[in-house]
Formats: sequence, C-alpha cells, structure tokens
Amino acid sequence: MKDGLLTDAYTSKLTDMAEMLESYKANDDGWEKKLQEQIDSLKESLDAFDAAPLPAWDFSKAKAASVIAADDVLRIRPMQASDARFYMGIRSQWSGVVERMLERPEFGEDFFAKEILEDYSFFCIVERTDDSSPVGYVALKDTRKPDWELAGELDGDSCGKGYGARAIHLFLNALKELTGRSEYHAHVAPDNIYSQRCVKKAGFELCGIRDGTVLKTEDDKRRFEDRNLDRIDDNMRALAQELGIEPRQMLSHVLDYRIIL
Repeated sequence: MKDGLLTDAYTSKLTDMAEMLESYKANDDGWEKKLQEQIDSLKESLDAFDAAPLPAWDFSKAKAASVIAADDVLRIRPMQASDARFYMGIRSQWSGVVERMLERPEFGEDFFAKEILEDYSFFCIVERTDDSSPVGYVALKDTRKPDWELAGELDGDSCGKGYGARAIHLFLNALKELTGRSEYHAHVAPDNIYSQRCVKKAGFELCGIRDGTVLKTEDDKRRFEDRNLDRIDDNMRALAQELGIEPRQMLSHVLDYRIIL
C-alpha cells in the first residue's frame, strides 16, 4: 500500500497554495509580496519543526563495520553509496511522494546516496544471512533530535515472512550496545496497518500522536481533516479511543510508538 494519507497531505498543501495564489492574483495587485510572505512563514514553521539543537551521535566507526548485527536468518550491515539504487527502489514501492520524485532527473541515485550517508543518521541494509540478498533497510533518521526515530521498510516480495520485527530487534539491540541508549520511537501513518502491526510485534507501544512532515499549522490540519472525514475507518476510531482523542485527528497526524529496551 502506498502512503495514502501522507501523499494526500502533500497534494492538499499544494492545492491550498495554488488556491491562495489564484486568490491573490484576482483580488490584490500586491499578490507577489503576499505570496512571498506566505512562503517565508511556511519556511519559518518548517525550520522550527526541524530544528535540531543537539549534536549528532558519531556513528563513523559503526558505519565502517561490515556487519553490526546478525542471527541465523538476517544480517544488518551499514549502507554504502552503492546501496542507493536499492534504497530508492524500496522507497518508491511504498511512497507515492518518492515515486513522483523519481520522475524528475534531479532525484536520482546521488540524491538518495546523500540521504543515506548523512552524518546525523544511520542507515543499514537488512539482508538474508544465507545468501546476502537484501530484503529491506532500517535506519535512525536524525540523531540530533531529542527522540531517536526508527525508520525502515521491506521490499514487497519480502513482506509477510517475519523479517520486519526480527530486523528491528537486531538493529535496536545493536544500537543500544553502540550508544547505551534504550528509548526509541517509530512514527507510523494511521492508515498503515501493516507497519502498526510490525512495530507492535517488535515491542513498541502506542504513546500518542505527532505532527507529520507536511501539515504544520492548525489551519492546515483542519482543512485536511475536513476534506478527508470519509476516510476515517474502524482502525482509526479504535486508535483514537485508545489515545482519548477525536478520530479526525488521526487524519492529520502520525502515530507515535515508543520502546524502552
């Protein structure tokens, strides 16, 4: 399943900006100035959201290792630049946003190689122990932030085999040994039932909701919720009841899961 709500959130934001632009053009001779003010305001909110005041964890030694964790089924090894094509392939399988990005020449292997090799993150390939075939990836997205967020995806052909939770266990145990850190988070879209089951199987517990990467302001969230109320399903209602919030909030946020090893 593509990341439906996330892709639609990007589309919704672009639609709002297009409508705003047309309104400015039609009603105000100074529309360029107003549009620039809106863009500057959006940049400020994004900068505030993405602010990372903490120093990144130094994974340079771990990134130089050939393998950081393994059992008789899976092996976890640090990504290299040569893994960029595999990584972008998996991302495009599950993300409509990435799939669209790959239609543009500037979003090629070099772009994704830069992402997986950032000094503040730690990306690893998940491969089968018996034949070294890659089946997915696991990663810490940004160690400059107070809460360390785990990310990961499997190739579609490797889903349903128990690899997900096993890979998470291996990766987290290695991270704890490397850093001494025991608390980790995973952010999951409310309509991604497969990933919810996977992180719960790995031992994560639902602890709340958080803002996603697109909808930052309360107005953005309200408009997106209003447009998508018909997409609230029984799973979202159950999650909202568990958290004691309104079901509509599921549409404009991501689920925050936490594990303490």
